[in-house]
Amino acid sequence: MQRRGGVPTLARMTLALALLLAIRPLWTDAPAAKERPTAPPVSIAGLVKSSMPAVVGIVATTARGGANDPFREFLERMYGQGGSGPSETPIRGIGTGFFIRSDGLIATNGHVIEGATDITVQVGEEERVYRATLVGHDDATDLALLRIEGDKPFPVLVLGESDRLEVGEWVVAIGNPFGLSRSVTTGIVSFKGRRDVNPSGRPGYYDFIQTDAAINPGNSGGPLLDARGAVIGINAAVNPSGQGIGFAIPIEQLRDVGPQLAAQGHVVRSYMGISIQESMSAELAESFGVPGGKGVVVTDVAADGPAARAGLKVGDVVTSFDGEAVV
Repeated sequence: MQRRGGVPTLARMTLALALLLAIRPLWTDAPAAKERPTAPPVSIAGLVKSSMPAVVGIVATTARGGANDPFREFLERMYGQGGSGPSETPIRGIGTGFFIRSDGLIATNGHVIEGATDITVQVGEEERVYRATLVGHDDATDLALLRIEGDKPFPVLVLGESDRLEVGEWVVAIGNPFGLSRSVTTGIVSFKGRRDVNPSGRPGYYDFIQTDAAINPGNSGGPLLDARGAVIGINAAVNPSGQGIGFAIPIEQLRDVGPQLAAQGHVVRSYMGISIQESMSAELAESFGVPGGKGVVVTDVAADGPAARAGLKVGDVVTSFDGEAVV
C-alpha cells in the first residue's frame, strides 16, 4: 500500500468517496418498502391522506400545440386558450408527478414535459406554484426528473417492488385527470410485464403494469400505489378505445435509470451492434457444425460497432456469452 504524508492511499480514497457522497445527494432519499401487502388496504382514505402531500400537479407550456394534440380541445374549453387562433398559440399540458427526494426532486413521465418551454409544479392542498427545471429525461422509458426550489424538506413516497407485484393486487392511482387535481381511483393489477403494447407509437423499453384503475390524460406521471401506499408504478397511458385498460411504468425502471438521469440528465446504454437469428433449424445447425443447435447466427454487424471492432462477422455463430452457454 502506497503512503503519502502518512495517509494511506486506501484511506484517502475512502475519505474522497465519503466527501463526494456528502456533497452530491443520492438520486432518491425515498424509503424502500419493508413489507409486501398481503391483503386489500385497511383504509383507502388513510392511504390517500398519507400519500397525497407527496403528489404534485404539473403544467407544461409548449410553444405550439399541433392539430393532433389530444389536450388542445379540452384546454381551449377549460381555460379559453387558443380558441380559433393559430396553432402556434402556446398551450398548456397537464400531468402529475411525485417527490422522490426531499430536496425537491420529482419523478414524472417524459411525455408530460416533452417540448416544454416552461414547467410549473403545484404542491400541496393549497396548490402552491413553483417553477421547475428539467433535470433529465429518457425517451426510451418515458421517464423524466424535475427539480423545484422551496421550503424543504418535501414529503416523499415509499418506493415499492414492482418485480414482486402479483396480478389481482389492489392498487390506487393519484393524479390530475383532465385538470381535476388530486383525483383518486382504485383497481387491481390486471396484468404485469405487458410488452405487446406501444401507446406512444415510438420505440422504447416497454414492460407495463396493466390496471383497471381509471387512468386518463393528466394522470400521466402520477404514482400507482400498492395496498400499503408504496409506489409500484408510474401511470403512463390509457387505451382510449376501451374501458378499464390503463398502463403504468414499473418503479424498477425508474430505479434503473434514475441515478443516471439525476447525475447527468440522460441515460447511456451499452450495445453490441449485431443482429441475430435466435432459433436455429436442425439443417442450419448441421451446416454450421453446432451440436444441438445451441447457438445464434449473426445476421448483421453494425459498422464500427463494438461487435465489429471485436472481429464478429455476418455468418458467425455465437455459442456462449460471458462464459454462459447460449441455449
